[in-house]
Amino acid sequence: MNQPRAWILGGFLLTALLLIGAFPARAQTRLELRQAIQTTQLVIDEADKVIEDNKCDRGGLLLTRARELQEAARGIDSVGDRDQIRGALARTLQARSLAREAMQACQVEIQAVDQVRALLESTRDLANQAQARLQTQSSADGQRLLRAGLAQLEKAETAYRQDEIQLAVSHLSVARKLIERASSLSPAADVASEPDRVAVELERTEETLAELRSAVLQARRLAIFEQAVDTQGRARVALQEGRPAQALEFTLAARRLATDLLRDTAQGGDAPRVQRAIEIVEASLERLEPTLMESEDPIVLNLLEQARDALERAREQMDDGRFAGAARSARLAGNSLRKAAETVGMR
Repeated sequence: MNQPRAWILGGFLLTALLLIGAFPARAQTRLELRQAIQTTQLVIDEADKVIEDNKCDRGGLLLTRARELQEAARGIDSVGDRDQIRGALARTLQARSLAREAMQACQVEIQAVDQVRALLESTRDLANQAQARLQTQSSADGQRLLRAGLAQLEKAETAYRQDEIQLAVSHLSVARKLIERASSLSPAADVASEPDRVAVELERTEETLAELRSAVLQARRLAIFEQAVDTQGRARVALQEGRPAQALEFTLAARRLATDLLRDTAQGGDAPRVQRAIEIVEASLERLEPTLMESEDPIVLNLLEQARDALERAREQMDDGRFAGAARSARLAGNSLRKAAETVGMR
C-alpha cells in the first residue's frame, strides 16, 4: 500500500472511531434525560397529591410552573440535539426542585392554618370569659366593646372557613383587642357583689369535668385533666374564702381545659384507624428497607429517608392526640415508600 493511500485510509478510520465514540455519549445523555424525567414525574405526582389533599395556594402555583418545565423537557426528549437535551435535563431538574418546594410551601400553609384555628378557639374562650364577667355588672361600654369584638370574631371565622387566612388573622387581631378592653371594664369588685353567680359557673365547670371522668385518657391528656381538676379546686377554695373574682377566673380556666379535652376525645374515634395506618406503613418499611438500601440509588435513599421522617412525625402526632396530622404524615410516609419501591422496580 502506498503512503498517500495509507494516509487516506487512516483518516477514514479515525473519523469512524470518532463517530462511533460520539453515539454512545449522545445515547447516554438521552437515557439520562429520560431517567431524570421519570424521577421528576414521581416527585410531581407526590406533590400533586399533597396539594390536592390540602388545597395550598402557593404550592399550587409552584407546582404549575414545575409541570410547565417538565412538559418542555419531555418535548425535547425525542427530537433534540445534544445541547437541547442538556437544556431539557436542566429543566426537569428545576421542575423537580419546584415540586419539592411546593410540598414544603404546603406544609408551611398547613401549620399556619393550624395556628389560626388555635387562635380562633382561644379568642372565643376569651370572649366567653369577658361575657361571663360582664354579666355580673351593667357596663354599657363593656357590652358595646364585646359586641364589636364578637362581630370581628365572626368575620374572622367566616374568612377562615373560606381559606382567607390573612384576612382571618386581621379580623382576629382587632377582635382580641376589643374583647380584652371589654374584659378590663369588669373589675373584680363588681363580681364580688354576686357570689351566687360565681357558684353557678363553678357548677357548670363541674359538669364538664364529670363528662371526662368516665373517659379513657392518654397520659398527656390525663395530666391536663388533673390540671383542670386542680384549678377547679382552687376556684372552690377562693369562693369559700370570699374571693369570688379569683374563683371565677379559676373556674373558667378549668372549664377551658376540660372543654379542649372533650373536643380532643370526640376526635379520638379516628385513633384506631390512624394507628392501623401507621402500623401498615411501619410493616412495609421493615419489609422493604433492606432491599431499598442495597440499591445505593441517591433518589431511592432520599425517598426512604423521607418515609422514615414522615413516619416518625406520625408517631409523635399520634402520641399528642393530633390524629388528622398523624394520618396525613402516615400517608406521606406510605407515598414516599411506594415511590422508592417503584424506582427500583419493585411493586
